[in-house]
Amino acid sequence: MQASLDETLPPSAPTGGVLRHLLAAVREDAPVRDLALGPRAAAVWTRGLGVTSLCPQPAAAALEQARELLARERPASGLALAALATRPEPALAALGVAALNSLLEVEPARLVPGSGQSLLAQLGADRDVTVVGH
Repeated sequence: MQASLDETLPPSAPTGGVLRHLLAAVREDAPVRDLALGPRAAAVWTRGLGVTSLCPQPAAAALEQARELLARERPASGLALAALATRPEPALAALGVAALNSLLEVEPARLVPGSGQSLLAQLGADRDVTVVGH
């Protein structure tokens, strides 16, 4: 049976809720201008450039399978590509997260000067903190 881009994580998957929330936060779709998938990173250019790392590094065969699948069914829209973030395969999921990163808008009015490390220390004081992405 050949894989399809329509296969996604079930809603009960541990990361499914967070990813679906972020996908719903995308205000406007944009066409996929370019994408790249390597052994350690994925990048997608839609409205902006989104990059994500692949951890753990997928096997060469899994990476090739993902590339073949994208060659057969390459999504034209950033949102369709971002939906891959819910895939169980690390290479396709990373590409989806990169597409999601390329579509999410930064609200300049909410930006404040300072370092991420200081913000984590302040907001995470006396708490367990997890950093997703970098």
